[in-house]
Amino acid sequence: MKSEVVLSEEQLKCLASPVRAEVFEVVKLKGRVSARELSTSLGMSTQTIHFHLNELLKVNLIAVVERRAAKKKPERVFAASALSYRFPNITGQPDLEQVVLKSISATLRRVIRNFEAHAHDSENAQILKTVVCLSEADLAVFEKKIVEALEFARDQRDDNATPRDFTMLLHPRT
Repeated sequence: MKSEVVLSEEQLKCLASPVRAEVFEVVKLKGRVSARELSTSLGMSTQTIHFHLNELLKVNLIAVVERRAAKKKPERVFAASALSYRFPNITGQPDLEQVVLKSISATLRRVIRNFEAHAHDSENAQILKTVVCLSEADLAVFEKKIVEALEFARDQRDDNATPRDFTMLLHPRT
């Protein structure tokens, strides 16, 4: 698994679908998961899940990491292809900027829905917000530390613990 991937235009277009973005997020959250397990988790038909998984496979956002025995035929197990994903530099690329914005909007809608579902429970929903003013060199170090923290979380994974969404937006302030 790669540590970090800069999303391509094709990957961003794929993630502009709110349902596909949600399927992708659950694959990342669960680590390794089958279509049947995703269907149960998301309350969607396995046919719908298979369609979205195949679209994610086409653009290399996920990979088949195992084939398990099942009743009728072997079941594919999927995992994210990277630990973290980064948006590309969109400076001077208005078409790519629109694709990035659609992808971000799909993700934010899901984040907001999940946060609203848990906002009443302050033990389970936290907002951490700060403004950072860093040189480009220090910003690179900061981003590297975030990736290291995500790697730590992946390595310490406890499947019995309550899953937590970690969403971080780092952008220039206007």
